Amino acid sequence: MGDIGMLTGLRALLAQDVMTLDGAYEVEEGWLDPRRARLVYVEVGTGGFLSRGRALIHASRVTPGTPPRADVDAAMIEAAETEPEEGFLLDPAAMPAILTGPFGNTISPLLIAAGLRSEAVEEQAPHPDAPGSEAPHDPRETLERASEWLGAEVFGRDGELGRVDDVLLAQADWTAAHLIVQTPADRHAVPWSAVRRRAPGGHVVIAGGTAELSGSPDVPVPGDFTEGDAAAILRHWNAPSDPMSP
Repeated sequence: MGDIGMLTGLRALLAQDVMTLDGAYEVEEGWLDPRRARLVYVEVGTGGFLSRGRALIHASRVTPGTPPRADVDAAMIEAAETEPEEGFLLDPAAMPAILTGPFGNTISPLLIAAGLRSEAVEEQAPHPDAPGSEAPHDPRETLERASEWLGAEVFGRDGELGRVDDVLLAQADWTAAHLIVQTPADRHAVPWSAVRRRAPGGHVVIAGGTAELSGSPDVPVPGDFTEGDAAAILRHWNAPSDPMSP
């Protein structure tokens, strides 16, 4: 797990705009790898009202803040959706892995760019059934919508405990550090290593039950969360070191 001295709440991240090199983009979604306990992509809206699209920005390119900042060229992200015939001249490392159009269709800018560079390459393309000719992989296939964690029911050893109020992410590497569970009486921090699983689109299962949750240390403000706070929560839960361990 990364340095958790500075944390960002997922709920706050999803409610902000990301400031790119050329302007602000509204955050539409986050994509989480729960097995690795990490936010992988921030998905932003692009285009206008009639040509709405989305683009994925790798979380490693996003710096937390108010607002968060991303070292990507927003103008080229928009151009990739509205004027693909112009080609793409950006360094591949600076481009999003995949873009999502207004109707959910996915676009790979790198593949489009490769096709524009040489029509001769197209003529030598392998048969569709040949090995290596599969469609571009959508990186979201193995990830979960971060927003679906918010508000999810939380269950433990003795039944329903509350709902997920927030996910605290380490600013150093976007590692998921703690789950914040809202009960009828209070909010409690659960270390991510005590999270067992989340049913697709459904509830979250954690280790322990009502006694562990109600006795968990008070939840600090994310910006004031210290290593001591994290250690106290881990001690209370006696949580394993491997997140999402079976």
